[in-house]
Amino acid sequence: MYDCVYIVDKDRRITYWNGSSESLTGFSRYEVMGKRCSEDILNHIDVNGLLLCRGACQIIKVMRDGKGDSFRVYPRKKNGIRFLVETVISPVFDHDGKIIACTEVYRDISLQEEHRILWEKFNTLISNTSPPPPTATF
Repeated sequence: MYDCVYIVDKDRRITYWNGSSESLTGFSRYEVMGKRCSEDILNHIDVNGLLLCRGACQIIKVMRDGKGDSFRVYPRKKNGIRFLVETVISPVFDHDGKIIACTEVYRDISLQEEHRILWEKFNTLISNTSPPPPTATF
């Protein structure tokens, strides 16, 4: 599977960690299974550098609201390097409709973001150096 996936229970303990998560983050399933996602694993931060795992945790929000959510965050790999991911968190319901877990599916979009930034810089450079369009004279 290309996408990284992990599942947490109601206490935010990791109950599933797929091979793509291992490959991308450097954390093996044996290192993370049974630990809370806030226990110095991914340490998601938002675009403003706010640590989400100890305050504005999206998993808590999804468990409370029962509505899935998608957003961009910067998790940390085992080697300490941060990278940009697009992530989708979805609640998991039991047969009575109670939320029992959440799934987080995420994908590294660092390269796409670098290309987008370069493209914006290129467009800005071109627009600043291009001569103005000719004006019609009558």
